[in-house]
Amino acid sequence: IALTVIQVLVRHFPALNFLVSGGGGGSFFSPKSSKPLPDGLVVHDGWYQSVRPTYRSLLLNMDVSSTTFYPTGSLIDVVCAFFGARNITDIRPDWLRRDRNRLVLYLKGLKTKLTYENHTKRSDYKIAALTKEGARETVQEIDGKMISIADYYLTRHSIRLEFPTLPCAVMDKKGRVIIPMELLTVKPGQRHTGKLNDKQLADMIKVTAVRPDQRLRRIEDGRRTLHGRNPMLADWGFALGDRLVEIEAHQMQPPTLTFGGGRTQESDGSWNYGRGMQFRLPCRPLACWAVAVFDRTDVRAVENFVGHLGQKLESMGVQVHNQQPPIIPAFDLPPEQVLRKCQQAALAEKRGDINYCQLVLCILDGRDKLVYKEIKAAAETVILPGLMTQCCLSRHVMANKPAYISNLILKINAKMFGVNVGLDLARELPELNEPAIIMGADVSHPPPGGNGMSIAALSASVDHTYARYRATYRRQPHVRSEMIQNLEEMAIELFALFKQSNPRYPPRKVLFYRDGVSEGQFDEVAFEEIPQLKKALAAMGWADTKLTFITVMKRHHARFFPTNRNDADRSGNVPAGTVIDTGVTHPSEFDFYLFSHPGLQGTSRPSHYHVLYDENALTCEALHRITYRQCYLFARSTRAVGTVPAVYYADIAATRASCHAIGGIDDTSTVMSGMTGRNSNQTFGDIIPAIKQTMYFT
Repeated sequence: IALTVIQVLVRHFPALNFLVSGGGGGSFFSPKSSKPLPDGLVVHDGWYQSVRPTYRSLLLNMDVSSTTFYPTGSLIDVVCAFFGARNITDIRPDWLRRDRNRLVLYLKGLKTKLTYENHTKRSDYKIAALTKEGARETVQEIDGKMISIADYYLTRHSIRLEFPTLPCAVMDKKGRVIIPMELLTVKPGQRHTGKLNDKQLADMIKVTAVRPDQRLRRIEDGRRTLHGRNPMLADWGFALGDRLVEIEAHQMQPPTLTFGGGRTQESDGSWNYGRGMQFRLPCRPLACWAVAVFDRTDVRAVENFVGHLGQKLESMGVQVHNQQPPIIPAFDLPPEQVLRKCQQAALAEKRGDINYCQLVLCILDGRDKLVYKEIKAAAETVILPGLMTQCCLSRHVMANKPAYISNLILKINAKMFGVNVGLDLARELPELNEPAIIMGADVSHPPPGGNGMSIAALSASVDHTYARYRATYRRQPHVRSEMIQNLEEMAIELFALFKQSNPRYPPRKVLFYRDGVSEGQFDEVAFEEIPQLKKALAAMGWADTKLTFITVMKRHHARFFPTNRNDADRSGNVPAGTVIDTGVTHPSEFDFYLFSHPGLQGTSRPSHYHVLYDENALTCEALHRITYRQCYLFARSTRAVGTVPAVYYADIAATRASCHAIGGIDDTSTVMSGMTGRNSNQTFGDIIPAIKQTMYFT
């Protein structure tokens, strides 16, 4: 209660002067610092704050914060901004028909105000929908007579509409209150909570990614702006220091990575495959594969790209027995039909005794996301015995850059049972130099305002490399429920796959990393999920296996800056391998912040790990090292990543579930029409067993 009172105290004065968002300490935004985004949004800069207890002190956690808002002004102008038009006459009628559903999602819930006085004296309305026709064509029964909206406003309010062909705003679920757009203004300070599209997200990153020194200055400016003249703190006997807290951190030694042929390389967060360097374990020889071209990319460009791809695979230790796979043009054909053609063509031109198609390289134009989802659904849930697919964009095929091909083959090798990079377990991970499983879990939710499903996903390592993973997922019984309801069933499924790879050696340890849990949910997740994991271990006959349960928080506002420029990395950030476990951590529990990745753009954010349960009695130093070393084994990258790969794989698997849903799930998480080979009573198509035993999700 005392902490809540202090949160309210430090929040009250800034809330009088800024736009407020979020509970607790909250975020405060200034309308004066706005930057436009595509498709009718603006970014407001501000600050986040929260009071946090630490050992023998209270700290005010402050950070820069930016979020998206709707622009203010007339609703007509806001709609123009959505379409990127200068004025309403530039918006073509076919745009309104084509993007009507997207416009409704954008406007739904928007608070507006009338520009005229009506007889009810009510002026504030919230948009629920849009009419299908314009004000001239939309009719409504008023006083027992049918009249168009345009004529109603002319006769009742003496208002002749300037744009009678525009759709009208519907202000209630029953469609009784209909108001022309030109008679409404958008109320200021309305935050946009929906999902950003690709263009908006890219621009948002450009706007918000600032160098560490710039971010530090803005945080210090935030303290002065929010609390420099705050009389309430002094009235209650509180004082806020004017300097950031300095804390001690320690940096772990970089690991030595292992590659093919016994080659090794010490890494401080990134590495490259130099001359003569090969994958740690190259995948099986590529002897039966094909290429599907889902757009009009020139065949000669495809042949050239495939040739360079094969050469690069060979240089990394992967034997490519068929250097000229069949190329199947697929423009305007259903993806399932195209993939079956590829399967037949690959088998017809195979090299050796292999009896299945190993890989289909799919070239897409990138504008039709539905094609990608249909490819993954058909290949992984419909076409037997299962097809491994690797999608790439046609613009990258045309560019044919070595860097892109190098990244692409990382995914291909991992999908086909290879290992890109390894660690010397005896040296780097002595605590795991015995049978053990590393697991990651996450729950994805539909965007705010969406009516989709929440999906729980789980990943687990299946061998001693800690680089090969399997994944599974389930639909949560209740939307937006964070606790995983079917964790026991999911864990048993992955434990069985581990047992297939290790029939004689049950795991002695399980390290479980749980993403997506807030601090207020720690007790609930511990009481609900740890017993399910223990039951799953007992069901496998592994009751003696010891469990460590760790939460991972990536979305937080703790930021750290080197006090000495010589201690920073090239980007000015805290260097990879830095651990903070004093000063700003919990006063009595086992938690730490870890910078596992080198700075690349903006200010690095560490992952916050919190141990809720530890039967393995791991020391702080051991858990720091185990967690850090894992971050070098993410299959998609030649850089250490920001959190353990098991969590990333769970997140990717949850995203892939949208492709396997009956008909797939669109970007607003609503179920679309079905496809062949599915049981319409299922939520998801069953993943083909052969695919389930691979890293198809990489």
